[in-house]
Amino acid sequence: MHPALVYRGRFTWAAAVVLVLFPAQAWADKPLGGMKVEKILFLGNSITLHPPLPERKWSGNWGMAASAREKDFVHVLTSQIDSQTGGSLKLMLVDPTKKNADGAVSLNDANVVNIAEILERKYASYEPELLRAQLAARPDVVVLQFGENVRMDSFDAAAFTKSLKKLVSDLKESNNPTIFVTSQIYGPNEALDRVKQQVVAEDPGHRVFVDLSGFGKDPSYNGFLSHPNDQGMKFVADTIFKAMRSHQPPVETKSAN
Repeated sequence: MHPALVYRGRFTWAAAVVLVLFPAQAWADKPLGGMKVEKILFLGNSITLHPPLPERKWSGNWGMAASAREKDFVHVLTSQIDSQTGGSLKLMLVDPTKKNADGAVSLNDANVVNIAEILERKYASYEPELLRAQLAARPDVVVLQFGENVRMDSFDAAAFTKSLKKLVSDLKESNNPTIFVTSQIYGPNEALDRVKQQVVAEDPGHRVFVDLSGFGKDPSYNGFLSHPNDQGMKFVADTIFKAMRSHQPPVETKSAN
């Protein structure tokens, strides 16, 4: 992924979080893979969200390089979930013009949050406090799509593992959601994907590894600045949605008195 796609402020925009709210009854009427889905959280990189970057001729505020907001994988996946559950999702993206008192982009009450400098590029110093509002939202389902910006020439597997485990642990403590962790999109990255698979394997009832390696095998999916075009975005959404539909969460049992 091109280094110019990352802002150098306290919070950059090469990674993002999307939190989607469902009507309370939707999941019960038409469940998705047996899961309750009233709130869903996406953590990703610029494939998930990137604000305008005029110097690179990018004017969107959605997943690069979809031709329109509704064409990126988050919006396509949201529409697919709506169709399955009968819900009507509302996506609320971070407004890059809104700042905190310290000048950083405000993440409070946001449904889309950039995490490039929180986790992806700074995994060795992950600070849960930076995602306090998102954890407090208590999502039921989480999609983690990130890693393309991790530098592999200095990759520290132990540090990455520790931070990823901390993140999923924080999420589990918040509401014990089902977490869908995607593989690398642009070709396999065995070292990084191995860590993701290991973390998923620790709680297979609530964690699912989603293999997106098929993306890198089809050059027609590649678009602007080496990001997924509309066809590529649909491939990502379709693959994650298939994993959601097929997942069967563990049956919760009550202990006898």
